[in-house]
Amino acid sequence: MVVRLLRFHGEWLRDDAITAERCYWIYSLLLRLDPLLDADDIYVLRALCRECAEVRRRLKPTDLSRAASVNTVITLVNRIFGQRDLL
Repeated sequence: MVVRLLRFHGEWLRDDAITAERCYWIYSLLLRLDPLLDADDIYVLRALCRECAEVRRRLKPTDLSRAASVNTVITLVNRIFGQRDLL
């Protein structure tokens, strides 16, 4: 269920701007995940991370709080779930 919600958030990032509330949801969902995931779940995390990187690329230089939120999501996926090649 948690991975499914993360997938939805990744899809919503494509269509909508990043908000603090969305990042809080993503943080909370990431905290609920077991670090040992199967390949399908890792795929969802990697897709979410790629969407966050795309959002970060589109941000204006003055959007520091949004950039920090997106960077935190990317770092969590990178460090906790071992997806170090996504940085």
